[in-house]
Amino acid sequence: MKKRLVVLLVAVALAGCGLLDGGTAQRLAKAEKALQSGNYSEAAITLRNVVDKEPGNAQAQLLLARAHYMRGDAAAADASLDAAGKAGAAPAAVADMRAKLALGRGQFNELLHDLDAGKYKLTEQAAQIYRARAEQGLGHPVEALAIFDTLLAAKQDSADVHLYAAECHATLGRPQRALQHVEAALALQPDSARAWRLRAALQSADAQAALHKAIDAGPGQLTIPEQLALIAPEFQRAANRLDAEAAGELQQKLLQLAPEAPLTQWASGELQLIRGDAADATATLQHVVQRAAEFTPARPALIGALLTTGNLEQAIQESKVLVGSAPDDQRPKTAQQAIKQAADAATGSEQQMLQSAAAAMLLEQTPAARRLLEQGLEAHPDSEALAVLAIQQQQAAGEISEALQRARALAARMPKSSSVQSLLAVVQSANGDYAAAQKTYDALWRQSPSAAIALNLAQMRLRTREGDPLGPLRQWMASHPDDLQVRIGLASAAMELGQYDVATAEYERIIAVATTNAVALNNLAWLYSRRGDGRALATARRAYAAAATPEIADTYGWLLLQAGDAKAALPLLEKAARGAPGKPEIRYHYAAALARGGSSQGREAARLWLIDLLADPTGADWRGAAEQLLAQLPAP
Repeated sequence: MKKRLVVLLVAVALAGCGLLDGGTAQRLAKAEKALQSGNYSEAAITLRNVVDKEPGNAQAQLLLARAHYMRGDAAAADASLDAAGKAGAAPAAVADMRAKLALGRGQFNELLHDLDAGKYKLTEQAAQIYRARAEQGLGHPVEALAIFDTLLAAKQDSADVHLYAAECHATLGRPQRALQHVEAALALQPDSARAWRLRAALQSADAQAALHKAIDAGPGQLTIPEQLALIAPEFQRAANRLDAEAAGELQQKLLQLAPEAPLTQWASGELQLIRGDAADATATLQHVVQRAAEFTPARPALIGALLTTGNLEQAIQESKVLVGSAPDDQRPKTAQQAIKQAADAATGSEQQMLQSAAAAMLLEQTPAARRLLEQGLEAHPDSEALAVLAIQQQQAAGEISEALQRARALAARMPKSSSVQSLLAVVQSANGDYAAAQKTYDALWRQSPSAAIALNLAQMRLRTREGDPLGPLRQWMASHPDDLQVRIGLASAAMELGQYDVATAEYERIIAVATTNAVALNNLAWLYSRRGDGRALATARRAYAAAATPEIADTYGWLLLQAGDAKAALPLLEKAARGAPGKPEIRYHYAAALARGGSSQGREAARLWLIDLLADPTGADWRGAAEQLLAQLPAP
């Protein structure tokens, strides 16, 4: 008996020293396995146990930094990296994690500076990749893509480099080129979560399937914040459809990743609401609001839950807080007014249900809005207003075919209702059936003409190229000469049709009364420049003073460049090109300014931008000028 006791005590001692379970090596292997499978918290616990006993274990500290990074805890990752460096971890491994953290924090300029200073002890390929990713982060896709293309041309093929290149092409408005790189990445790494995520963003045909593959492949590849960012919109889509099964599966994934996160608790409340447990949903969402008031989706969701339970007074109080937190946002204010009108209406009345549902829609609380509309139509099945709002809600939720089916049925039931027929035309247009929408608007125009119908009919005729788009607009203007919106529509349609004299005259009338209308001024500046009118530059300057958007900056900068003022044009055209990278004509204007700016560095950058532009075979009216300009630039 005594001998057996001694053996047990020895065994306990050995276990305490970590010898019986294989010791440190086994724990590190266990942590590595947990990291690879996405169990980052388990890995962190295991590694903390190791470094508590062996603070000088470089491998453990480095792995712990990785675990913290994957959990989204940058500060803890920094501390572990410091410890890893002091313990003698490989400089390249430490530098790689440091660079990842810099990217995650958005420290792009700092990363570029440190790379230039040789602070990061990385391989040349890794340094180039991080340099390009920093350029991406700064909104410089052309510069980044040049680096990625060089790496790929040198046969340094990797799924990651293909994906970074794909992101650049997508930013530059070249989805097909982007998809080619995504497919190349998937050929190299079929289970790449990032590749499936990007494919979902680029290709609508199988977007949902690709997104779910990205979600399933996420553990071990994506950080917890990245996984949450993937799952949350998909959960919202399922919630908007009132699909309790799909929403429940996604909520379980959120629970596994971050059970205490406000996002997860919010999803739990939304799921309760979908399942019809409005009281429980209210309690859950109240807890989220109290615990994490900075989590902005929680309070609108709480208001939606309160509306479904008929607790309108508390909904008003919560809406006051919401309005106070976003004083410049008009939607919460409008929603608050709707809730007050619902509270003033008779309990269960059509008006109360209508205003409650409208408030939920304004706050983008689709599950609450849908529940309220279902209840309202059940109590008031003949309500045109509730039926119209229900169709609008379905359309807003992206259920276009379902909305169209209901709109057709309602229009057949109420053929003389202009609001119902207008709604049918809107849904037909959203479904891409412009000919049918035009036919509906034509009938409405004959039945009850209005400014809105004139504008919409003109748009449909522009799309189908059938009938005179300007006809209804001119007819309306004949009896309503002060209707500025219709006049703007007339000028825009004339410009699209190439009737530039008509457009010029209309824009001149517009700016005579709306002197700071930036779009009208910008378009008029372009029209003036087209015919060599000396007023073009001054008009463009006025447009830019009214609204410095990328498109307006492009017009003003291009006219300055045409006038010979490259120095003043360059910053404007850079702003335009960086702000609207998907528009090749704007990028060409910037390249031209770089080429004419007078500096060798500018000419080198111009060459880079022109080569990128001309690599796209798509025809453009500026292509010949771009080719000629590139030929004039000195070779590097």
